[in-house]
Amino acid sequence: MVAATRPCPATLTALILAGGAATRMGGSDKGLLELAGVPLVEHVAARLTPAVAGVLVSANRNLLEWHRYGWPVLGDAPPGGQGPLAGILAGLEACPTEWLLVVPCDAPALPRDLAARLAAASDHHLLRVAHAGGDWQPVCALLHRSLAGDLRHFLAEPSIGTGDCPDATEGGVPSGNAATTTGPRRSSARKVMAWMARHDPLPVCWDDASAFANLNTPVEFEAWAERHAPPERPGPPTWVGGAPVIGIAAPSGTGKTTLLEATLPHLVAAGLRIALVKHAHHDFDLDQPGKDSHRLRQAGARQVVVGSARRVASIIEREDPEQAPSLGEFLARIDPALTDLVLVEGFKRDPIPRFALARTGAPSAPVPLDDPWLVALACDAAFAAPSRLPRLDIDDPAAVAAFLVRWRRERLLGRLLPDTP
Repeated sequence: MVAATRPCPATLTALILAGGAATRMGGSDKGLLELAGVPLVEHVAARLTPAVAGVLVSANRNLLEWHRYGWPVLGDAPPGGQGPLAGILAGLEACPTEWLLVVPCDAPALPRDLAARLAAASDHHLLRVAHAGGDWQPVCALLHRSLAGDLRHFLAEPSIGTGDCPDATEGGVPSGNAATTTGPRRSSARKVMAWMARHDPLPVCWDDASAFANLNTPVEFEAWAERHAPPERPGPPTWVGGAPVIGIAAPSGTGKTTLLEATLPHLVAAGLRIALVKHAHHDFDLDQPGKDSHRLRQAGARQVVVGSARRVASIIEREDPEQAPSLGEFLARIDPALTDLVLVEGFKRDPIPRFALARTGAPSAPVPLDDPWLVALACDAAFAAPSRLPRLDIDDPAAVAAFLVRWRRERLLGRLLPDTP
């Protein structure tokens, strides 16, 4: 009998299984597909942390994309063609902690307490498996890494039967669950349970089987996104459709425009479509005197839209030029379908998330750093800043862009995930 310590977050590593062929998704790398604006795997990872010490991912293609998450990426352990068991074996053999928590990449509603309940279920079982709606969930399990040797022997056997597979395919769970689908996926589930049956798996029960449902088709992706769309709420204009809004607050002399100009290419390279709102404190005109559009405006047209195959411009004369426009008025003119992130320059008193710029020796006073809407501060090394704020190097646009990409993902996940398990 292996002497195992009681699992706790410091002794748990998560393994996200993402090595499947996803034939019903047209062969796409399912974990990297966006669901409600966020890659599917990020929904899963958000359910696991901070209940684990680290994350591994089992993947067999698009390795560069997977490596960008900073997680160790494992290919299937040989021999190939063994379904999720090959990924589980690779995870057990690479696991840096005593326990391995296995989850699929395509179950975005996993219980938030999955790791905690599997860990607390027993003092001696080396294998604990989620059980919901009368069915085993064989790829939602907690395994001791000492099981690696037996799994390697099992996969090397010339003929692997299902043996006494404990209820591997009995009962009914929501469509898309590995335990009730047909064809190769059902066969894989039975094979996993056939091996697990050798180790007296402990069932850990949940009432809600839908939390373990997998998304396997485009229709299921769309249906899940519709069911989990956040309700529209009155309040500050912090979203344009599904794109979060973030402001940039900076006094003159800090190099705000220079930083934005250098940061935008990094955001575009990350695949984001950026919308920018800029507040002007004086009269301005983007039109060119003598052009048709300018002449027609001078003749009395209050709204002029000029368009070509490359771009569209809209110029609107406001009804009351003495009344300052609201941020909501500007945001309403942005097309949500073309936008992933909205940057707002100005409107520093509006209740929106913002990051501030500060530079030692700048000619103007810094923005108030006790602003509850501040989410980060970009400044030079000599600037004294409160410790509660994430600190960014104002002269490193790549770091600023990386923060904005991460902040956007966290905002999207926070909008989709409930506050309670």
